[in-house]
Amino acid sequence: MNKTFQKAVCIALACASLMLASCNQEEYKKEIDATKVATQLSQVTPTDSKWIDDDQDFIKEYVAFSEYVKESQIFYAQNTNDLDEFGIFEVEEGKAQEVRTRLLRGYLKKRYDDNLEWYNSYMPTETPKLRDAEVRVYGNCVVYAVLSKEKRKAFFDECEKLLKSEK
Repeated sequence: MNKTFQKAVCIALACASLMLASCNQEEYKKEIDATKVATQLSQVTPTDSKWIDDDQDFIKEYVAFSEYVKESQIFYAQNTNDLDEFGIFEVEEGKAQEVRTRLLRGYLKKRYDDNLEWYNSYMPTETPKLRDAEVRVYGNCVVYAVLSKEKRKAFFDECEKLLKSEK
């Protein structure tokens, strides 16, 4: 085969790969009601005590991104010996990855690093929840979860259902 033909085949394969990748990308709702979605998630995600959403500002102790967030809702376990927590953030177009990074590094990692010794001494079985916390992006929605592995999987499966765009 000559080099021109090889280049043409490579370009065609690359284009086909891009087309297939774009076909497999999920479409998510452009706008959400974060409070409604979070409330629905709290009803299908069990915690050992009960979910509360009293203090929405505690996260500001760790990270600031209000200029990018249109609406947010955070739920956490009422029992202070339980680290279960999740949050939903509707963000401006194009800012989801930045908010995801700020949540991972600015909030979840910092909270874990700052409190690791205390968590390990008072509630060592809860520490893995925060260590393994996960943040996912669904279009313009950023969702994080501090849950056990099993609960986290079920939680994100439910997020997928609630946030997927109806075509």
